[in-house]
Amino acid sequence: MKKLLVIVSIIVSLFIITTSSALAWAPVTHYKIGQEVNRLEPQADVRAFLTGTVLPDMALSNPMEARFDRANALKRQQMFHAPEFYDALEGFAFTPELKSFVNGYHTHLGTDPIEEAYSRIGLSRGAPYPADMPYKGVDAILWSRPNGSITITSTIATLIIAAWNYTYPDSKWKPTYQWLASVQRWMNFYLNGYVARTAKAQAERWYYDWRIPIDQSVQTSLQIIN
Repeated sequence: MKKLLVIVSIIVSLFIITTSSALAWAPVTHYKIGQEVNRLEPQADVRAFLTGTVLPDMALSNPMEARFDRANALKRQQMFHAPEFYDALEGFAFTPELKSFVNGYHTHLGTDPIEEAYSRIGLSRGAPYPADMPYKGVDAILWSRPNGSITITSTIATLIIAAWNYTYPDSKWKPTYQWLASVQRWMNFYLNGYVARTAKAQAERWYYDWRIPIDQSVQTSLQIIN
């Protein structure tokens, strides 16, 4: 058990070190925003929609890749966020499941700038980390167990692979079904992990008005999908 806790601690540390400031809202926050959006505007496929709300950050989901292949991980992060990649996803989405997934993906892209602006406010107050800091930023405030989970079905995986190949035909690296399965595992590991109680208290000290950007993110998401 002690050995297992040490391994988990190392993994968590790697996630914190390698993903901060590149997410723009961390996974739990994106997921919670998606849940509120779905409450106000029910989606045809809720699971696909919520999966879409976090998957634009899939390139940083594996802390080992993000730590030891950081340059390529950050490059792929930008490519998964590129408008042309989103356009390809939207163009290939013909079923209710895939359309719901693309809606979730779009809300993620549309709300990232809200977090970036909010992080600047927090950092100007003296916050030691941005609002998107995994396990410590707004995620720590919104944390609950279970937070939920994502499911990358075979059809969603096929959509992502097809959109990537269409958008980046000359790319040497390509997402595979195996890689996307690992993305699902790592994302669910994070979504249902643990956060220290002290992390929430510290986050609330610097990001005490977090409800304002979250509400802005929800309203922006509703505008996006309507």
